[in-house]
Amino acid sequence: MTHDFFKLGKIPKLLPSSTKEDPPPLYYIREFMPDADEDGIVNKPCTTTNLKKIEEDMEKINLNDMKKDEAENLIGAEIWTIGNYNYDNHCCYLLNNGYYGVLFKNKTLLYNPDKDLYVIYIDEKGKETKGYVSKLSKDLQAEFNKFDSLKNKIFKNNNLIEKKKKNITNIYLVDYKEFENTKFFWFNNKDRQVCFKDGTEILYSKLNKVFTYVNSNRQRVNYSIESIKNKTIKYNEFNERFNNMIELLKKMDNN
Repeated sequence: MTHDFFKLGKIPKLLPSSTKEDPPPLYYIREFMPDADEDGIVNKPCTTTNLKKIEEDMEKINLNDMKKDEAENLIGAEIWTIGNYNYDNHCCYLLNNGYYGVLFKNKTLLYNPDKDLYVIYIDEKGKETKGYVSKLSKDLQAEFNKFDSLKNKIFKNNNLIEKKKKNITNIYLVDYKEFENTKFFWFNNKDRQVCFKDGTEILYSKLNKVFTYVNSNRQRVNYSIESIKNKTIKYNEFNERFNNMIELLKKMDNN
């Protein structure tokens, strides 16, 4: 607040509705910033500021926090969705290991297109059937064909698959919820994934008890569950998303 920017003039509490379409007129600007030139700009050198030091301090906090967790060799979730689409109450998705899947209302089908259409099918009772499409029963082949047509429409021009495939074949979605700005994914290995509208994500590895935060630039940082419980994390962006996730989970529990 010591920066000269905040001393250019008064800050209006509201802007005219016309500013939705056009910049505010010069006379209006000069009501709040009398020194504005013909372009509505106040051009002054900065004389007093602590912003640089504040910025450096915040960078140190974040870096130290990240290094601390990295030093613990934290390992986050291995599998997550990199593409998904909700179609007629079915969640079609693509995993980072190249597997496609569809979560029907109470059934799941997962398959590897790089392995001669090898399929894992989980029915309503949780029974797994594995094998190649050509060797499945007619009923299962019909289920697969239904999904395959959906997959071809949804991921027709997909460029999301990572080049390095992981040899994990038995992780799949068991539940999915979508809110206005947030998507929740539950996997059968108890891992969780939360995708926010702004492109950020939170992953949770149940086995390793590690949260992974993915920012909008796809950079990843792992946090131990102990550091979250002890509130030692000073990374505000992660904290904000984490709190949003908790509030939504509470709402789901209430419902």
